[in-house]
Parts: sequence; C-alpha cells; structure tokens
Amino acid sequence: MRGLHAVVVDQVSSPPEAGPANPRRPRRFGFTRESRLRKRREFLRVQQHGQRIYGRRLIFQLQPGRAAKSRLGITVSKKVGNAVVRNRIKRWVREAYRVHLELHRDRAAGAHPYDLVVTAKRGVDDFSFHAIEAEMVHVLSRYLENRPQGGRGRRGRGGGRAE
Repeated sequence: MRGLHAVVVDQVSSPPEAGPANPRRPRRFGFTRESRLRKRREFLRVQQHGQRIYGRRLIFQLQPGRAAKSRLGITVSKKVGNAVVRNRIKRWVREAYRVHLELHRDRAAGAHPYDLVVTAKRGVDDFSFHAIEAEMVHVLSRYLENRPQGGRGRRGRGGGRAE
C-alpha cells in the first residue's frame, strides 16, 4: 500500500505539460476560442444570411465562414428547459462537434470553413447525446457533400429538411 501512495504523490507533484491557462490540464482536445462564434453580430450574420436546415431536435444555420477555421455557436432558449437542461444540451452539442473532426474545415488545409449556429427546439423530450450527435453528423455531412467548396450550392438560402 505504501508504494501506491508514493506513485500518487509523484503524479500530483509533476503536472503534465500543458498550456498557460491550467498547467494540470492538457489542451490538445479543447474547444478553442477560434472554434466558437462569440459576438452577437457573428450570430446575427449567420442567422440572417445563412442556410437553415431543420432537424428533429435542432435547427442548423450555416454560412460560409470568414475565419480561418469552421466555427460553432449554440443558442438554447429558456423555453427549452431550466438552466441544467440548457447547459447539458450546449455541452452535448459542443462535444458532438468537437469529436467529429471530419466535419471541420480549415482554410490552411485548402478547404472553405463555415460558420454554424445550432438552436435547440423547444418541446422535444428525447434529447440525448447520441441523438444530438447523430443528427449533427447527418446534417453537416450532407451539407458538406453538397457544398465542398463552401458555396451556397444549388438551393441557395432556404430550408432544406434533414431526415
């Protein structure tokens, strides 16, 4: 038992290499500032001029991006649920986007990035991580295969329905 305690103490005393924000937490899988829509005007630009795709649980609004990488913004109104429910949905959407790197576009890699605003629909009771992940992957992969260069595609602005 004494040997186990010594190992734990050694791990705590020597934190892993990481970024400046938190030296104990590696940053390689984080959801960085460059990956997020942060300002109201960025959200409004996508919501007013982007293509809308309606899913069962979520509404996706996409527009070719101006930044170097694809970015995500999430809105969940108070009508969806209390703070615990809203924050859980936002965490699930962020995580579903973060883990599916094949859905990201990077200008440095020669692809055209997009800005995405995801809005949770109210009155949907079957929110789960797997349902949100499946819906996001389906909608975004369909959008990207129809618009590989980040353009508006043949449909223009409007509301194609996700199945």
